[in-house]
Amino acid sequence: DRKAAEDETSPGGQEKQTKNMVYASGEPVGIYIRTKGVLVLGTQEVETEKGGSRAPARHKLESGDYILEMNGKEITSKAQLIGYLQNNEEKEAIFTILRKGEQQKVRIQPVYSEKDHCYQLGAWIRNDTQGIGTVTYIMENGSFAALGHGISDCDLGVQLTIAGGSIYETDIAAITKGKKKDPGEIIGTIDYIPEKYLGVIGNNTVCGIFGKMENRRETFRNGALMEVADVGEIKTGKALLRTSI
Repeated sequence: DRKAAEDETSPGGQEKQTKNMVYASGEPVGIYIRTKGVLVLGTQEVETEKGGSRAPARHKLESGDYILEMNGKEITSKAQLIGYLQNNEEKEAIFTILRKGEQQKVRIQPVYSEKDHCYQLGAWIRNDTQGIGTVTYIMENGSFAALGHGISDCDLGVQLTIAGGSIYETDIAAITKGKKKDPGEIIGTIDYIPEKYLGVIGNNTVCGIFGKMENRRETFRNGALMEVADVGEIKTGKALLRTSI
C-alpha cells in the first residue's frame, strides 16, 4: 500500500536498506514444549469384563492426530482428557481433532477397563516434551532462534504442532559426540522453576524454534552485533565459522 511504499524509501526517493542485526550465541538452554491439544501416538485394545477386549478409537483416531476438544470442552493435557472421560463414562462423545492441519469431528464411545479400573479410549497420547538445545542467535529486543531444526515427536518423527513453551537455564553434564547415523546429544539437567525461567517459545518450524528471551539476555550475547545477510548475498566460497565451546 501507499504507506508501506513510503516507509521503504528515504526522503530523497531512494530505497532504505534495513538489515537485521543479531548476536551470535551458541549457549545451551532447557526447552519445554506444550502441544496443541494432546498428540495421539497410536490405538490399542482395552481389556473389558469377562476377558473380552475392545478398541474404541480404532479407525477413528490415527497416529499424528491432535485431540483438541471433547464434547465442546477444550483439551490441554492428558490429565484433563482422562478426567473428562471418567465424568462421561460410557456415553458416546464427540471429539474435535486436528489431522494433517485440518479440524474434523469423530464420535467415540469409551469403554471401562477392568485392568485399570477407569474409562478409556484405547489410545496412546502425549501432550508435552522437553530437552536441551542451543540458541542460534538473539536480537537486541530479546527475540531468539534455537536448534536450527524443528522439534519432532520421538516416536512418530512428525513435527509437533505446539501451543507454546518456555526456555530455562540448564546445567550441562556431558556431550555425546556425533557419528555416522547418530547425531549425538547434549546431556544435562533442567529445573523447571521460576528462578531458572528465561523466556517463551512461540513457534516450532522446520528452521528451528523461535521466541522471546525475557531474562538474562546478556548471557546469550557472544561478541558484537552482526549483520544478517540477505539470501541473494550468500555465495559459495570461503567462510568464517563461529562456535561456542
